[in-house]
Amino acid sequence: MEPASSSAVFDPVAAPSTYEETIARLGVAIRIGVLGPGVRLPPERELALQLGISRSTLRQALAVLTGTGHLTAFRGRTGGTFVSEQPPVVSVDPFPQERSRALLDRRMALELGTAGLAADRATDLACERLSEAAQALDDDAVLDDWAAFRRADAAFHLRLADAAGSPGLVLAMTRVHGELSDLFYSLQPSLGLRAACREEHGEIAEAVAHADAGAAREAMARHLIATERAIDGAGVGAYASTSVP
Repeated sequence: MEPASSSAVFDPVAAPSTYEETIARLGVAIRIGVLGPGVRLPPERELALQLGISRSTLRQALAVLTGTGHLTAFRGRTGGTFVSEQPPVVSVDPFPQERSRALLDRRMALELGTAGLAADRATDLACERLSEAAQALDDDAVLDDWAAFRRADAAFHLRLADAAGSPGLVLAMTRVHGELSDLFYSLQPSLGLRAACREEHGEIAEAVAHADAGAAREAMARHLIATERAIDGAGVGAYASTSVP
């Protein structure tokens, strides 16, 4: 399966905090699997040009990400900067529990809208890729491995944003799922919840394939509400949603 769109990673970085934004953007992309283990980054000159930052700022950001285990650098003719084979799944800072409600509300609004747009706009190829992303969770080895599961989960939602045909949604989805990885780490969903997630992804993909925006939004709402209930049960956040919007 091809990786989710990398437009959210390599679009120009906005001022004024280009250094921090570069670290945050590349770090999130690595943690949720947009840039998968072993992927080679573009050469410094090319990457700095794509991001719209200086090479010195890029070098500083890459040095930080290397130090935190996100990247590995090799010298020589065949060297370069690569995503670590076992990169971290979460950032170095724990997610503030008092922000969990705001994050989950933001996710609800974003994912419901994205599901509806994907059903209205998805091409046959986008539907095929979304189905492949849903099927990635059929592998029991993925379900058993939290890092693999989390990246497969995020990949599905990024594929959904791709299917909606909006680069802005891909960027927003990338950022939300970066924060969710930090929040979910304290929860470590049970195998039962992970299996349910697999079924829910399939329902969403099927609704999108049938161009049924209402069904896609309803399937997504059921998926998000189930996740929020699990989070509430773990005592991580306050559950607020009580019905399918």
